Amino acid sequence: MEKYFINEAKKTIKDIKENYENGDICFALLTDSHLTDTGDITRENISYVDEAVGFDFVAHLGGITNGNNPKNITIQLLKSEFSKYENSIKNKRLFVVPGEKDGWRDERYTGQLALNMMTDEVWYKATAYLQKYPFIQRIKNKPYFYADIPDKNTRLIFMSSYFTQIDEKSELFQKNRMFEISELSWLKNEALNLKEGSTALIFSNALPMTKYETGNAPFVYNGYSTEQTIAIVQQAKNRGINVGGWFSGYYNCDAEDKTADINFILTASLSPNLESYSKSKDVRKITDRKKEKNQDLWDAVLVKPNEKRIYIYRFGAGKDRVIEY
Repeated sequence: MEKYFINEAKKTIKDIKENYENGDICFALLTDSHLTDTGDITRENISYVDEAVGFDFVAHLGGITNGNNPKNITIQLLKSEFSKYENSIKNKRLFVVPGEKDGWRDERYTGQLALNMMTDEVWYKATAYLQKYPFIQRIKNKPYFYADIPDKNTRLIFMSSYFTQIDEKSELFQKNRMFEISELSWLKNEALNLKEGSTALIFSNALPMTKYETGNAPFVYNGYSTEQTIAIVQQAKNRGINVGGWFSGYYNCDAEDKTADINFILTASLSPNLESYSKSKDVRKITDRKKEKNQDLWDAVLVKPNEKRIYIYRFGAGKDRVIEY
């Protein structure tokens, strides 16, 4: 570990140990790394903290690559990055969702050049390592899945924010930021089909149905959301499922918002050279970063089901947060 991160690492370890109790869930959270040159430094920092606290897993909210390399190279880069993050903690467990730029380029497609190309089938194969984890449920050739932590009565739900269509023969490709109907049906009928009192945490790259995407919060009528994705989660919460929060990256900012009693939690990007895509004014853009030393940006997250509280400790530029649910 670089010397200038030692004090911050010690503080993060101290904060976690002071609040950790049996039954809590502790993990490292990051997003939009985009093959940054400091990726190895970030993994070293995660490993240093992990040695002291023992993370349950690493959650990467997408944006592993840059969307501009040829297909075979992109797939190899994805697998290499997956392995590096997986091996950054003793538990050797990495959960990842597809990001907007997780894909390849192809100059043959109509319009001269297609970028960020990805299909559900390719992503499913690239993340085949997930199959070795216990208590995980995947649907063949689909990018979304869930993983259970039975001894902590918790389910981790990982969503794909992108609906892609491809016609290789006609050389046409389209990628839209949205949750497709089959994924929402899976979320409603399978992923959130939990016993009363269970805890659920949801992860995705973007949040197409929220104010961060549209600029305005979805309308809530008499306490009920009129947006179907939020309504699905709200219905689960009304059945007695403790939905701690929905974690998202993509927008390169920090923010917390509660819509229809659902917590949406944004974390800024590891890569320092990205603009903020959020249309909401209620965000915190990370501006106090230096390329040389203060470039790291990831969160150590402590979920406390007994308190219904989430502690988020920022490693690098940004602030610590406490979320109640």
